[in-house]
Amino acid sequence: MSAVVKLSSKLPGDFETNGLDQHTEWLQENPKKLLVAAVWLDVQRITVDTDTGEHIPTVRVRRIEPLGETGEVSDLMVKAIQAAVEKRTGRTPIPFDIAEVTEDKHSDSLDYEDD
Repeated sequence: MSAVVKLSSKLPGDFETNGLDQHTEWLQENPKKLLVAAVWLDVQRITVDTDTGEHIPTVRVRRIEPLGETGEVSDLMVKAIQAAVEKRTGRTPIPFDIAEVTEDKHSDSLDYEDD
């Protein structure tokens, strides 16, 4: 869990901005599968920790559009996401169909491009 950014639990209620509502049945039938989505975020509020002076933004989902299961996402989108991850981290991205990484499973020394 992030200690520097919080996520509001509210989703947009409008049909035009919340594509998840149309996936309710799929989500119920596939609770363990990954659904990739494009998400638009903004800051809902900033909380100040009065002990440390730290400012903690809470972001909210303003728009969400499911793109499909990991195997259904277009190659162009996968490449764009992987490029963004590599730019942010400076590392080779983890495989696209993995959502959680723990230190005991993966390390900086692994090269995922050969997988």
